[in-house]
Formats: sequence, C-alpha cells, structure tokens
Amino acid sequence: MNNPSNQTVGTSAKAQTLPLSRMSILVVDDNEFVLKLVTSILKGLEVGRVMTASDVLDGQNLVQLSASLAEDGRHPEIDIIISELFLKSGSGVDLLKWVRQHKRDRTRFMPFIMMGGFTEPKHIRYARDNGANEFLAKPFSVNTIARRLISVIDRPRPFVKTDKYFGPDRRRQEMLPPGQERRKSDSGLVEVINERD
Repeated sequence: MNNPSNQTVGTSAKAQTLPLSRMSILVVDDNEFVLKLVTSILKGLEVGRVMTASDVLDGQNLVQLSASLAEDGRHPEIDIIISELFLKSGSGVDLLKWVRQHKRDRTRFMPFIMMGGFTEPKHIRYARDNGANEFLAKPFSVNTIARRLISVIDRPRPFVKTDKYFGPDRRRQEMLPPGQERRKSDSGLVEVINERD
C-alpha cells in the first residue's frame, strides 16, 4: 500500500527537479497571511523569484512592469500567476481575463493557477471556463502546490481558441462519449494552438 508521506516527498522531489530556480511567480491574494504562506512554500520549493500583489490592478501592473524590464534584460519576466478567485476588489477571474486577452503572446499563454476556499464544482468550472490552467483548493499543502506547478510546467495542455474561449484545452482526457457521436464538428470553429510550435 502507498504511504501518503512518501507521495508527498515524491511530489516535492519531482518539483525540485523542475527549473524552479529560474522561474518567477506572481501570487495575488488580499489576505496577507496567505501571501506569506504561499511565498514561503514557493521559496521552500526553490522558486527563484516570488512577487506578490493584493489586488487585480497591482497584479496587472506587476505583469506589465515585469514584461518591460525583461525586454530591457534587467529582470526575469513572470512565468506563472497564482491568484485567489475571490478578492475584496475584483476577482482573480478579472485578472485571468486580462491575461488571456493580452496583446502579447507571452502574457496570453502564461500559466495561471486559480486558488480558492470555495471548491464547489461551479467555482472550479468558472475559473476553468475563463482560461485557468489549474485550480488550487484551500487549504493547501506543499504537496498540492508542487503538483499544480508540475502540471503547468511538465504537462502543459495545448491552448484552444474559439469565438467564445481562449485558454488551455479544458479536456484532460481523450474520452469518447458513449453511443453514437452527436456533437457537431466543424474544424473551422476551433483552433488548437500549441505555444511551443
């Protein structure tokens, strides 16, 4: 039988093999305790640079500033955003929509992990349907943060663009529906974009 403590060590060890020391992560939450906790966990996982913001506007400003400084070669650009879903001023989805609609490809394709204490399926779907790569449920552990990072770094999903959606493919498995296929298929309506091509 699997020992849960061995799984935790295994996941954290896997995260340690990722290029986290070269990464820059932005954490957005209006709760100072959560910001400090997530920052501490990310530093423990040896993330190179952790920036924090307490609202959507500060998050947007840090993304813009980071991109400008990176173009000048003075600062590493933000690689991943982790944001609280429900903020006192705005929401993580406001920031997510801004990222997914950004004019710069590097920003639009940025991995975005939404976190929240409300883990009802409707909240997770809301984040997913607006382009979140992953959902991090509170309370979280080092292990769950490491798993989300591994997912967005090691197993990125291709991006999909339709007239109503831009973001990572929301399907995690290739599963055929039972019975006869009834979905309409028009390859002109869906464009699969692989950022790495």
